[in-house]
Amino acid sequence: MATVTVALAFYIWGCLHVLFLEDQEQGEACEQARPEGTPTLIGRRGDFIPLRLVCEASNGHDYSVVIPHYINPTVAVLLLLALACALGSVLLRYKQRDSAG
Repeated sequence: MATVTVALAFYIWGCLHVLFLEDQEQGEACEQARPEGTPTLIGRRGDFIPLRLVCEASNGHDYSVVIPHYINPTVAVLLLLALACALGSVLLRYKQRDSAG
């Protein structure tokens, strides 16, 4: 349960990076992170899985900004750890039930 809580906290931390930025600040972040040779930006969109703010260029390429790079891998590892713990718990419960009966 603790791993799920920590994963949720990291996810919310990533969401807060986007929620507290005004549209103008998001646009500035896109401009500052624009790769060399990338043409004009035509828009932005937010994705929730994986969590990211995507800047879209007129040539069809896009890139992510604002969300720290450690957020998505950390959430994935913590959720996998939570799943492993849940499966281990189920297996131990099953073994305990068999040995008692």
